Amino acid sequence: LSIIRDLEERRISISSDFQRGDEETGVWSEKMNITFIDSRMKGYGIGLITFVRYVDEEIWSVLDGGNRCRALRDFYNGVFKWDGKKYDELSGDERGKLDYMTMPCEKLTIEPGDPPDTIAEMFTRLNTSSKTLSAGELCKAHGYRRNILEIEVAKKIVGGDAWTNSSVTDARIDAI
Repeated sequence: LSIIRDLEERRISISSDFQRGDEETGVWSEKMNITFIDSRMKGYGIGLITFVRYVDEEIWSVLDGGNRCRALRDFYNGVFKWDGKKYDELSGDERGKLDYMTMPCEKLTIEPGDPPDTIAEMFTRLNTSSKTLSAGELCKAHGYRRNILEIEVAKKIVGGDAWTNSSVTDARIDAI
């Protein structure tokens, strides 16, 4: 795994003034690490991991994706298990799903003529421009197929015709 090799050989540094946590620890729990590995193994989107460095430096810094990098490194090093297995217990096909070459990454080099606050500006834009989903938006996402009884009941209680195309029958809802 190129990303893990680069981390272990110190060609990539997770620790920086703009990252949460240090090189070894971040802000993710073990459950969050496992969920990330699970997402990668299932081929789900994991977001872009962004590296940055000044043109005259050899070491890349993680601009965005430090906790994802730690999760990959720690799983590779046997710190936690996914699906009851450590990395060295995975099949070759499973290991291939974690390959850096298939991971969405971007490497940006800061040139001498770039403004001095370029890295800070990129970091700010990457980490402050998203809006947290509301509880209602999460429910909508979970119930998009209209086949979860609890969500369909809630829609009926709230009213409107959003529930009319539900695969849950009115009789089941009315019984509740």
